[in-house]
Amino acid sequence: LAGDGRARAAVEVLGVVDGQLADRPELVGALRIASALLSDWDSALRRDVYGLLRAAAARSPEPSGPAARALLVRHAATAGLVSARDAMRQVRELLAEPADALTEPFLLGTAAAVAQWADELDEADRLVDRGLAGQRPGLLHPMHQALLNTRADIEAARGRYGLLPAEPPVAFAAGPGNTHAHILLALVEQGRTAEARRLADAFDLGAAPDSFELNRFLYARGAQRAAEGDHAGALHDFLECGRRQAAREVVSPVVTPWRTAAAECRLALGGPREALALAEEELRLARVWDTPR
Repeated sequence: LAGDGRARAAVEVLGVVDGQLADRPELVGALRIASALLSDWDSALRRDVYGLLRAAAARSPEPSGPAARALLVRHAATAGLVSARDAMRQVRELLAEPADALTEPFLLGTAAAVAQWADELDEADRLVDRGLAGQRPGLLHPMHQALLNTRADIEAARGRYGLLPAEPPVAFAAGPGNTHAHILLALVEQGRTAEARRLADAFDLGAAPDSFELNRFLYARGAQRAAEGDHAGALHDFLECGRRQAAREVVSPVVTPWRTAAAECRLALGGPREALALAEEELRLARVWDTPR
């Protein structure tokens, strides 16, 4: 349901099951963590679900479990509220705690994403490997695609475009996926402008449902347009990416550095004042996260 752009329906289904498992707290915990993960596909839902997670953790941090607390660390990282050093300290402490088999995949996948953002790429690799090794073939798990996305993020962070798929995957009915965004950026970096244009034009983004993957593709399409000299079109994509990310409480440039890209477009279009404001805010948030890149 979530992959088809129906994240709210997916979380509602889990909520119905949740209500039937009052005597199985370990299952209830796993379902609630899964709900938080699936809420990444819907900005309004994400705010609601993470608000509930924060409230639950504030009332009783320990029973929420390491996986749920790792999700809150990830949320704080994307909201620009924590440094990479502090986020990794918290994640490593959570990884050292006992985790049950049902929630461990969520803990490993979330920790891997934070490690990738923190430029701890070898550690992120190991966490992805552990998470994927624990997946059972043929069993649909909400963390499986997230782990694959993080693996692609790691390779892109290393500039190893050759380890991404040679051809873009088949277009999703629900819009572009994370891999489409990575391949589009790789094509731009390699100067393969005609191929990049074809991929950028392959989706009707106006018909795509709200999701973090759409935001990443908007950023990638902005880079493609900027590379072709369409600064006005690129600026539109970067600002729309930023608007959508802010609606999800995702403001840190560690996810999508859209402000820097938009500032370059503003400069090219003769708007130095607007460019400076964007660059200053990006720099402030980058200093909070405090990694070299």
